[in-house]
Amino acid sequence: MQAKKSFLITLLSFFTFNYLFGATITGRVLSPDGHPVAYANVFIEGSKFGSTTNEKGEFRIINVPEGRATLKATHISFGTVELEVDIPCDYITIKFKQEHVISLSDAVVVTATRTPKTLKETPLPVTLIPRESIEEIQAVSLSDAIKQVPGIVLVPNGFTRNSATIHGLPEEYTLLLVDGQRVYGRHADAKDFDNIPAGMIERIEIVKGPSSVLFGSDAVAGIVNVITKSGQSVPFFELYGFGGSNSRYTTRIMAGGQIGEIRNFLSASYNKSGQMAEGYAFSNINLRYNGWFNPTEKSRLHFGGGVFSEETEDMPPAEGHEEGGPYLTDDVYDFNVGYHYETESKTTYDLSAYVYNQDRWDNRPGRDDRRWDRNHIRLEGLSGFRRGNHELLIGLEGRNETLTHTQIPETKNQLLLSLFGQDTWTLNNRLSLVTAVRFEHHDRWGLVFVPRLGLAWKANDQLNIRLSGGSSFRAPSLEDLFVETYFHPWGGGFWLGGNNELKPEKGIGANLDFEWIPNVKTVLTIGAFYNRLKDRIASVDTDQTIQDSPVRQLVNVQEATSYGVDVQLNRILWPGARLMTTYGYTYSEDGATGKPFYLTPYHKGGFIFNWNHRKWKTNLNLSANYLGERSTSRETLQGVVILDANIEKQIVGGISLFIAGNNLLDKDLFPSRYINYGRYYRLGFRFRR
Repeated sequence: MQAKKSFLITLLSFFTFNYLFGATITGRVLSPDGHPVAYANVFIEGSKFGSTTNEKGEFRIINVPEGRATLKATHISFGTVELEVDIPCDYITIKFKQEHVISLSDAVVVTATRTPKTLKETPLPVTLIPRESIEEIQAVSLSDAIKQVPGIVLVPNGFTRNSATIHGLPEEYTLLLVDGQRVYGRHADAKDFDNIPAGMIERIEIVKGPSSVLFGSDAVAGIVNVITKSGQSVPFFELYGFGGSNSRYTTRIMAGGQIGEIRNFLSASYNKSGQMAEGYAFSNINLRYNGWFNPTEKSRLHFGGGVFSEETEDMPPAEGHEEGGPYLTDDVYDFNVGYHYETESKTTYDLSAYVYNQDRWDNRPGRDDRRWDRNHIRLEGLSGFRRGNHELLIGLEGRNETLTHTQIPETKNQLLLSLFGQDTWTLNNRLSLVTAVRFEHHDRWGLVFVPRLGLAWKANDQLNIRLSGGSSFRAPSLEDLFVETYFHPWGGGFWLGGNNELKPEKGIGANLDFEWIPNVKTVLTIGAFYNRLKDRIASVDTDQTIQDSPVRQLVNVQEATSYGVDVQLNRILWPGARLMTTYGYTYSEDGATGKPFYLTPYHKGGFIFNWNHRKWKTNLNLSANYLGERSTSRETLQGVVILDANIEKQIVGGISLFIAGNNLLDKDLFPSRYINYGRYYRLGFRFRR
């Protein structure tokens, strides 16, 4: 951990800013009432040149060709404004004209089709959570940012603080990406959404429903795609920190700017929490860097990576062992690099490489320690082009995963090779059709075929209807295949190991979504969904015993079903005040038990009220979340209401203070012997330049 801190300090000290050269556009963006607008996107229409405003509403766009151009500014609260400029030009002031447009229809997303499209053009349903919304609710982690989304439920999984389920299916059927990098699980292979700091997130794109056709294994229930902040031309610096109950502390530094031709972004955070049972308190560091530049006018090279390191407090030696130590240490390193090129005919080529390494040590009391060393390499190539009314995408992907594990006799690996394609056919200005297929070959069980079909109909200027359906799959993990039989002490104790004859789990699903925008202050979305799994991997009893305890085996036997509806209403109440209300009904059934999946409520609902008073420089946020009756293997939990509140006030310059409270009613959310889910307060500050 000390070495990681030294590395962090070295990088931060290196991170300085240079002045830029070439034709430059500078200016500021104002709201209709004349206040600076932070985080507005400002760009030259039809080009790659653009920037994002800082806290003072200032922007700078460099190396812009001379001549007449259209300058655009967009923001979640004010829509879009255009300005004709002659380059080079003097300092520009852009003022939004519209009052508080709530629709995100002009925002660009990439997850649904793997190609950049505005939300209004995307033929498949996407939930977008932009940076502005994340900051308004004072989110600390990815978990905070998504917990109000209908259809998503946060659940604990052992030592992992929070995982996420989509539409009632267990968390292993949700694919989590960070800048295109697959995130692997920790305890019980559960992905920890609490370990992704909200401050480094630019936006979150959520696709509900089967998505394996473009992303491969695990995207059965859907995808949570986290896009972190990228390098900017305007230098900025942010220092953020808080302290709270349960001995919980966080410090984060973010910086960005341009060095020569390279735009840079760096985020570094340190977290410590005693919000755990004795022996499970932890501390971690999280470092993220992104950079990019344009080698030519038609190309872009981007690169980035991260370091995550966590360890728990020391525990006494387990019975029969001489040494104690941290219950868990977890070190993750990842790196990605990509190249984008666009020809004169608008054909695009994208080449990407992703490297991921995870080292874990589990020193659980009463059990032999276990160690993991997981290495993952993924290469991907995409090409997109248009032919008449058809927008075509062709992709190739190769993924190799290697695992060295204490309970696996020798290092194992699996290789997956994929070919996929997609056709987005614009039939007319109101109707479009998406067809996609994927062929994925695994070096053990052969070929998997995955199709998907989507239909988008713009019924009128206020109503959009999207229908999609397809198949999906989840490949067995290397642990599922090869771990030797070992003793599990839970539920009276049993023995369980891997099974190298397991096959992929298969799923089918469909979504029907309606989006109604009656005016610029209201957006209503209603969605219905259906999912069915077969060949689900489960542990079943055998007729064998070891030391008088039963032996179980992993086999493809189970089926599962989920269906329901999601509703979300966004409404502008008055200038600066927003209200989002949500409701979701989910019926899920585990074929093995005939009961709902672990901690999946039939009903979930809530609201978020946010009031951003720009004149007073104050942001108030209130939220409530209702989780209906939920079940575990041992008990049924009654419905609870979780009430959160926070307020942030800018004191002077770029300094602001905030106070926040979570679970103010002190409800018992989940049964956990690891984590304290009770009432929690925090007090903090933010400094921006």
